[in-house]
Amino acid sequence: MLITKLPFCDFGAVIDPPSADVTAHVVEMLAAEGKAGTEECRRGVAWLLAAQEPDGSWFGRWGANHVYGTGGVVPALVAAGTEPQSPVIRRAVRWLEQHQNPDGGWGEDLRSYTTPTGSGGAGRPRRRPRGR
Repeated sequence: MLITKLPFCDFGAVIDPPSADVTAHVVEMLAAEGKAGTEECRRGVAWLLAAQEPDGSWFGRWGANHVYGTGGVVPALVAAGTEPQSPVIRRAVRWLEQHQNPDGGWGEDLRSYTTPTGSGGAGRPRRRPRGR
């Protein structure tokens, strides 16, 4: 347990668990190398499809969470052969549209690592009042 107290051990772990953002990068790389049909890429795609949140987003660990995860997974899935009009992609795009701020950004912050709802949580960015 002592090793989980190291300052870089977020989530109390020394190594990272599987994550949508990292898996998406690998899937996209495999697809770019012409290996979308390989067992490894298909397993990555299947893992990503199973990891989609009920709201349509994906959680990413290496950026500001849901916006970052979703922004990595969508192009990876498309590169690996998922149709842009498929229900899984449309749900993700809908989630992004629903969480976009009037200024065009998303504003998600790192509180969404631990806060499932509310301001900055679960990919729900703080929304600025219109006109500001």
